[in-house]
Amino acid sequence: AYLGFTHGAAFEAGGNVPIYAVDGLTSPGRIVVAVARTNGTATDIVASKAVLILQFRVKQAGTYPLTLENRVVYDNQQPNPQPIPGILWFAGALTGI
Repeated sequence: AYLGFTHGAAFEAGGNVPIYAVDGLTSPGRIVVAVARTNGTATDIVASKAVLILQFRVKQAGTYPLTLENRVVYDNQQPNPQPIPGILWFAGALTGI
């Protein structure tokens, strides 16, 4: 069961406060996430950093795979932001004991 989320460090550099929109209720089995920074400053990420951390409660012992779909980061080109290539996304599995 989806419980909520906490902010990651990836987009909060330099005191920026992104807008987080996370919907874990509308579509069972799916969580929709959007994170936006609107101040136009760049963020250099040179290592692995979390965008956000999702929190779950497993209902039954076992391992549950996680997949990431439609993942993209856009640049700040105006009026039409463009996808930034070369970003790696990682998912894994929930393990409940």
